[in-house]
Amino acid sequence: MIASYVGNQHKNWDQWIREFRFAINAAYHETTGQTPAELALGRSLKGPLERLISSPPTPQQLPYTLLERQKQMNDQVKKRVGVCQSRQARYYNTHRRSAQLLPGDLVWVRTHPLSNASENFSSKLAPKWSGPATVMRKLGPINYHVQWNDQNKKMDTINVVNLKPYFGVQPPLERQILMQNEMRERQMAMQIAWSREFLKYFSSFFGLTALGLTVGAVRRRRAVLLAPIVPLSFILAYQMDMAYGSLVHRMRAEAESIMVSESERLDLPHGTPTFESIEKSRRSRAHLTSLLEK
Repeated sequence: MIASYVGNQHKNWDQWIREFRFAINAAYHETTGQTPAELALGRSLKGPLERLISSPPTPQQLPYTLLERQKQMNDQVKKRVGVCQSRQARYYNTHRRSAQLLPGDLVWVRTHPLSNASENFSSKLAPKWSGPATVMRKLGPINYHVQWNDQNKKMDTINVVNLKPYFGVQPPLERQILMQNEMRERQMAMQIAWSREFLKYFSSFFGLTALGLTVGAVRRRRAVLLAPIVPLSFILAYQMDMAYGSLVHRMRAEAESIMVSESERLDLPHGTPTFESIEKSRRSRAHLTSLLEK
């Protein structure tokens, strides 16, 4: 309430403490169904206008009914608190289970600003959410990799409790690119996982083969029997570099170098396909098919 009232004027918020206190004490609470003044004082607060307008006394204002009314009010509050807590817990748990975000979704990110007295900035009065930001990929059950739309900000890892969906317009092309990037990363992860599984079996095969060849070479005294170990060693080294080494990083660096310095090697035959070229090829094939049918 205070943050909504003061706006960007964080320096003079304390000038309205009395008005804020009156508004809070005179407002009906959603959980209790009563105002704080009625629970603490046994009566409602009167505003400036109500004090100017006199009203006749009612039976509920007599002293002998005060204790009875307070007891009834406390019983009603206890029942209402239990019902509201159950409802709020159900709403909270429902929202937590359904908090599933996909790559490309726009989200709000909870802010955690720090107060700065020299700049008259109060963290309690600052906006609670910042954004929108774009979800890049899901890192686990509760963590997401988020890219800020402001290019000056770096990508952050955010917990799901600090995210909420942003219901706005998002370009479909950007979402499609993010989905394709997510699929590429999954395929690359599967390839590396396959290399590691293959390495386990091939290492066992290489060890047994090397042991058998060594025993045979020693018994027959023929070193030439150890020759198959050489090509098998190259295969083993390649698989180890692919599974746990820097082969992927070297391939990426080489690909980036080719795209920069040898871009002419990447040109397709007859240039990049366009809508006109694809339509022309389709018509020619259709014409050829019709001639063959005749």
